[in-house]
Amino acid sequence: MLRMDSRRPVECGKTITLLTDAVPQYVGDLIKHDPRNTAWLGSDELVTDVLAKLEFEDVGALVVSDDGSKIKGIISERDVVRGMRYYGADVFDLHVAVLMQDNVITCEVRHTVAHAMELMHSHHIRHLPVTDKGKLIGLLSLRDVLPRMFQGYN
Repeated sequence: MLRMDSRRPVECGKTITLLTDAVPQYVGDLIKHDPRNTAWLGSDELVTDVLAKLEFEDVGALVVSDDGSKIKGIISERDVVRGMRYYGADVFDLHVAVLMQDNVITCEVRHTVAHAMELMHSHHIRHLPVTDKGKLIGLLSLRDVLPRMFQGYN
């Protein structure tokens, strides 16, 4: 079991090093290194398009935007699974707008990574669209943040 206080790791069977200085301090520093951070699709596209793009981009969620700049919503693998429960096989013929979440929590590129992680934690989300002056510039996921927090822990 691994336990940590807010300042340093505590040894509990495995040794890890918390990367406080090496972790990018701002969201912009983190997302600029990952070309996957701009995956989006239009609200009029079909759920089959969502599945194809999720697989192609190797991501768990996509921002929904009709122009690649203004965020209309977000759709994740979970949204598709929920849609299957309610619509059955007909879900694949639905437009993204039917299943997407339209109350989207975002963060600005100038926010700290710690702030972004707090948003994810407090809203129980794993994907956070990143904006710059209100325009979409990327998508931050827990998968992007967590590996950079620890070094030497397998």
